[in-house]
Amino acid sequence: MNLFEATLERDGEACFARFGPARLEISDGCQAASRSQIVLGLRPESLSYPAQAGQQVLRAEVETVEHLGAETLIEVSLGEVEAVAKLGRQDHLRPGAGIELGVAKDKILTFDARDGSRLRAPEAGQ
Repeated sequence: MNLFEATLERDGEACFARFGPARLEISDGCQAASRSQIVLGLRPESLSYPAQAGQQVLRAEVETVEHLGAETLIEVSLGEVEAVAKLGRQDHLRPGAGIELGVAKDKILTFDARDGSRLRAPEAGQ
């Protein structure tokens, strides 16, 4: 799991998590967080390349590439933070390449920075 210390930012009804140069809209954690600091979680398999329509984009630089047959693991730099992505076969990716990874909003996990508990959006009607 890629874990990032993030700062919550509210913009009207929308809520965003900022970590390094990245800013992602989140659905869980905004109303539940009592502080502006959270931990953002992204599973390596939740990141896609190339980014798909409707996904949020993370601009990254490829650091390392490990080909595992039908899958490729890449380590990327997102400014000051690093992440791992587990992708389908990507023979053309090379260290130093600038890429755009995609992530769906519903795949972004949020955790309380104080105790590590999972933050979730309130259920409808609550």
